[in-house]
Amino acid sequence: MTNGDMEYEVRKPGLVAVFVTIILGSGIAFVLATYMLNLSPAWIALLAGAVSSFLGFFILGESIGDAIVFSIGFSVLVFVFITAGPEIEIISISIVPIATGICVGKLTHGIWKEIR
Repeated sequence: MTNGDMEYEVRKPGLVAVFVTIILGSGIAFVLATYMLNLSPAWIALLAGAVSSFLGFFILGESIGDAIVFSIGFSVLVFVFITAGPEIEIISISIVPIATGICVGKLTHGIWKEIR
């Protein structure tokens, strides 16, 4: 490969970006769902936040602007769903950590795209 070909090579996220995404997703979901809102147990918040942030990073990765707009809209949708939604316990326990993880995954992917 020549230098011209290497210039346009698409970089893929490394293990550090994935590790940071999982730690941030599980940590923010834990703080938000367990301590601030008191909706779910700690282990559910940690697990759901980690898995959904991983999925949000790889499956739904966008630019930072799109991720911010998505996060604002998604948080309004989750708020409406929790306040006016059904009283099914598993949904009310898991929706905040999952939504938080997805938003954190999208935001970290957007930041990674801007940094690279």
